[in-house]
Amino acid sequence: MEKFTNWRDAATGISPFMPIPNSNSGKGAVKYLLGPVRLLAFAVRGLFLVLLLALYILSVPVAPLQKLVLGLLLELVFGVIETEVQIDGIKRSNTKLTKVNRPNKRDLVIANLSSPLDPLALACISNSSISSCLFLIPDGAGDLRSYSVWGAFKFALSDPVTAHQGEIIHDVAKFKNKTLFVFPESTTSNNKAILPFNPKLGKLSDLMGENTFKLKAISTKSYPPQLTTTPLPTSVITFLWTSLSHLKFETRFKSKVFLLESESTWKEARTALTNYGKLNLVGNSLNLQAKIAFIAAFKKGKGIS
Repeated sequence: MEKFTNWRDAATGISPFMPIPNSNSGKGAVKYLLGPVRLLAFAVRGLFLVLLLALYILSVPVAPLQKLVLGLLLELVFGVIETEVQIDGIKRSNTKLTKVNRPNKRDLVIANLSSPLDPLALACISNSSISSCLFLIPDGAGDLRSYSVWGAFKFALSDPVTAHQGEIIHDVAKFKNKTLFVFPESTTSNNKAILPFNPKLGKLSDLMGENTFKLKAISTKSYPPQLTTTPLPTSVITFLWTSLSHLKFETRFKSKVFLLESESTWKEARTALTNYGKLNLVGNSLNLQAKIAFIAAFKKGKGIS
């Protein structure tokens, strides 16, 4: 779309805020023929959603069961057939070291954000209970705000201007017994690139504190991106319809964990998230403020008030 070239990265040609069209819904007569089938799929998977959410709430006192239920929800409702985790520098066949180096308590994990399913998948692959996973997202002022797994899910669907703001965290050290996931981009992308980190964040070393956390980065790509990513604000029901009415179980999450030195910088963490070029870095102009402007222009171009 030519009119959105202001939000295309000059070096890579990537438009990180542009939604990826869903070509799987069919065209013409095929679309109408598949309509009832998709509606049935939505109803069946919606029933599983309700049942599993109820079981999820009831299983809060039993941490392993709650994580199992969340995994079933990803698989049976959202069609996630794989959540692959690799550790940089460790062979995939070394399952023991892979398990040990997944996100743990007392880890501060820098991560990219492109989908409301990202926090759910991250919680599932961690070695921590769901309640021990906390998600930190900097606001426009650079203040870190805390979200639960479902709070982060909702954030990834929201307009960054009107999104519910979590509690401001002034001292992350008090959460040293939790697994902290930080989304320093402050917003979602279409999973083609790593956005600039919020420039108002303080030094990463200050956030780490002295011997408080072990620093990691985890780079995640999800497939197919037209099902998972929400670079633009999306209602919960629209996202559920897209996911639950899809007729294939084919969603995959591929993550790689990088073990960083405690004195690493935000720049080094951002480079790690590229996962050796699987995701590109875009210029500093494509930041949170640019995303807000893009949303306004996109709505205007589509005639959305």
